[in-house]
Amino acid sequence: MARSLLSLTMPGDKLTNVSTFQDRAIGKAIYTKTCLARHRATGLRIPNAFPPLAKSDYLNKDTNRAIKAVMNELHGPITVNGIKINSLCQRKT
Repeated sequence: MARSLLSLTMPGDKLTNVSTFQDRAIGKAIYTKTCLARHRATGLRIPNAFPPLAKSDYLNKDTNRAIKAVMNELHGPITVNGIKINSLCQRKT
């Protein structure tokens, strides 16, 4: 089994280039550390608080959005699956 990599090029604090190669173990560890509390193990939303990640039209339109949100923060409002949400995805270090 080939190992996969997540490669980020970050001048200063801003993410400018994202190249991903999927690795379930690495992805699960990152999700557990940075996303689990707000988006649950299933990736479903917490009503009136945080948007869903699972089956999210917002994320599926641009697959790098999730990485950018974790690296640079994401400030609302955004519309996900027809639901307007105004919350903050804080930068994780």
